[in-house]
Amino acid sequence: MWDEKTGKKVTAPLSYPKLAADAIPVFVPGCPSYLSSTSTSATSRESPEARRNRLKNDFLRKTISESVESYAQYKNKVSVETFKDLKFKIDNFKVPDKWIIMKHEKRVNFLLICNPQNPKLQCSVGINEDLSVFVFVENVKLTSIGNLRLPEYIKDMNVIDKLLSDINQEISEREDSGMSEDKLVILLMDEIHLKENLYYKWGNIVGNAFNDEKLAKSAHVFMISSLMSPYKEVVHILPVNKMTGEVLHTFLKNIVIGLHNIGFEVLGVVSDNHSINRKAISYFSNSPEVKIVYPNPADENKPLYFVIDTVHILKNVRNNWLNKRNQDFKYPNFSNMEISETASFEALKEMHASESTSLLKYGFNLSLKTLYPSNLERQNVKLAVNIFNSSISIVLKELGPRKHFKNWEGTANFIEIISRWWDIVNVKTPLNGQRLRNIQTDNLEERFGKYRQLAGSQYHVSVRQIFESEAKLRIQAVMPLALTSHNFGRKCECNVADILANNCMVDKDDLDEISDTM
Repeated sequence: MWDEKTGKKVTAPLSYPKLAADAIPVFVPGCPSYLSSTSTSATSRESPEARRNRLKNDFLRKTISESVESYAQYKNKVSVETFKDLKFKIDNFKVPDKWIIMKHEKRVNFLLICNPQNPKLQCSVGINEDLSVFVFVENVKLTSIGNLRLPEYIKDMNVIDKLLSDINQEISEREDSGMSEDKLVILLMDEIHLKENLYYKWGNIVGNAFNDEKLAKSAHVFMISSLMSPYKEVVHILPVNKMTGEVLHTFLKNIVIGLHNIGFEVLGVVSDNHSINRKAISYFSNSPEVKIVYPNPADENKPLYFVIDTVHILKNVRNNWLNKRNQDFKYPNFSNMEISETASFEALKEMHASESTSLLKYGFNLSLKTLYPSNLERQNVKLAVNIFNSSISIVLKELGPRKHFKNWEGTANFIEIISRWWDIVNVKTPLNGQRLRNIQTDNLEERFGKYRQLAGSQYHVSVRQIFESEAKLRIQAVMPLALTSHNFGRKCECNVADILANNCMVDKDDLDEISDTM
């Protein structure tokens, strides 16, 4: 038989030999010699089909042999074993459009030049003496471009050709689709608490503060987020033991200018309301002063806005309300600014107390932790959201007139105002309004809610963990439960199956005895 893959004829001995179909006797014992012959002329001719198979398989063997030889020559032509080999083969290498080659003693660079009338280096790809690859786009070293993962080493000239072509295509697609809008960004900064430890890994020791021999207690993380696209990136991580406003301002200014130098435009800075952050921001003014807008240090003709992150604002409002004497919060009536209204935290406590023994509650979001938070619990944004909830405002308007809660109307209006603002800023997706059936969450598509916190709830992580992470955890949106069963902070259990098994019956008289609030 013939091997269809190689064209070779394959034979094997039979276990029991037998005559071929066209066999004829050539040795006749006991007869005249002329009847016997050792000549091969008596054998049959090759059939046309067998001849065609033989010729086809001969051609296949020849083609495979030539293909193997051609492949070996091709691999020898494109494969790169050493840096010397690369420099030799680069002379006959045809680079894609817009790229030029520069050879150095220990490096080969491929440069992408844009705007021939006013040449500007847009991208550079370098190959070191050990054949490792590095890529810079507008002075920023990258490990990937969009979805394109960059190779670590070059072993083939075709890899170079594909890399340059892919970069060309990626940059072209960004320009055609308006991806350059990625460059209009805000700069977010936040602090992460760290474990005070030293770590040794890959020949490096991490854990020290950047400007001190002491161990780092926290890390200031700086992240940019595009206002026009989903693009986000951590741009700097600063481990510190102790931070001052002056030092933070210096780093903040250098980061804004550095981002401008590589093509980004920083429109504003977002941080919490910590005194060090406020002091660092105030130095952008000639006379240190906390304002909402400053001259941009990269271009004084452009503004640099200062925005306090929304989570911190929400917790600050709640904390100031709790810290007020008698916990009464004065705020203006926005229909008539000359009139002030009062929101009483006592109204929430009275409402919670009135329902403390009920299984089914109007104010299902309220608990003792929400109303009497410790210093640590005040950092929990969920407890603040439990207060500034539209359902609480509705409950106050329903029960307030009946049970005479303190300043119930002003309290309900105040919670409604803050709740509406929180609905607007706390949005991560354009379809939130449809999912939650809340028109307030459907007004804007691009909000600070998508990146409102950098640190999240990750406390006391290590410097090593910070540097190894591509991005930090975000706080997940928490949806309130429709029903809770809390009795002074303790969970009550009610087994419906047991109730039904006891044949409990409810009649009209039972319903008449229930309070009107139920």
